[in-house]
Amino acid sequence: MWVRLIEVHVDPEHVGEFGKIYNEQILPGLKAYDGNIDAFLMESQDRPGQLVSFTSWKTRRDGDVYESSGAYVKNVDKVKHLFLEMPTLWSYDVKNGA
Repeated sequence: MWVRLIEVHVDPEHVGEFGKIYNEQILPGLKAYDGNIDAFLMESQDRPGQLVSFTSWKTRRDGDVYESSGAYVKNVDKVKHLFLEMPTLWSYDVKNGA
């Protein structure tokens, strides 16, 4: 399994708007991508305005296909007006035998 985490910082007053766009416009298409296992948005309780998008994929190739398709950039374009800084992306290979 392959996991991607994208950390974004937004004005705490706009967290609700970000979540609405994520859930209504980004999530449905993301979850429909071949190889996607799950996707969700996490909001920090310790750092106001810090959000992390979690996506899990059957394989690294599945995640790479999504990213290289242009869908990732289109999704970022939907919310980038809310960013206080550029997002940070981390990728992980899950080693628990999944």
